[in-house]
Amino acid sequence: MPTDVSYFKVENDNTTYAFNDSNLESALASEVVRSIAADQANATAASTAQSRADAAYTLAGTKEDAIKGGTITLSTSWTGSDPFTQTVTVSGLTVTTTSLITLQPTDAQLDALEEANIRTLRVDNNSGTLTAHARGGKTTAAMTIQCTVTEVG
Repeated sequence: MPTDVSYFKVENDNTTYAFNDSNLESALASEVVRSIAADQANATAASTAQSRADAAYTLAGTKEDAIKGGTITLSTSWTGSDPFTQTVTVSGLTVTTTSLITLQPTDAQLDALEEANIRTLRVDNNSGTLTAHARGGKTTAAMTIQCTVTEVG
């Protein structure tokens, strides 16, 4: 049984190890390797987290650039019968063939649409030509509705 035992404390995991003179060098080498591996794992995790954060910022910037706000004015000139249709444009914006138009009517506009018996109102994009479709009824007064234009292609 060895009488000369050295002790050292590993700060990383708060564990105390006992080694004698014959296995100290090998134990220290193992601890150095473990410590380097842990540092590399931490560096890889930090790098991965930074890469994900960079990708999120890039994606957010791209999404922000791809979403624009505008307005669409519905007139009282509808064609067809349930669904009623009319060609519309987005004020101040140019739409492409891949633009998705989402309407955001106010509460007052929703009330007016309900009074006109309009159950659904949507805008379709057919190769850059926007067509409003109203089901159930049609507007009896011109109405300018806020919209979002999202590039999806």
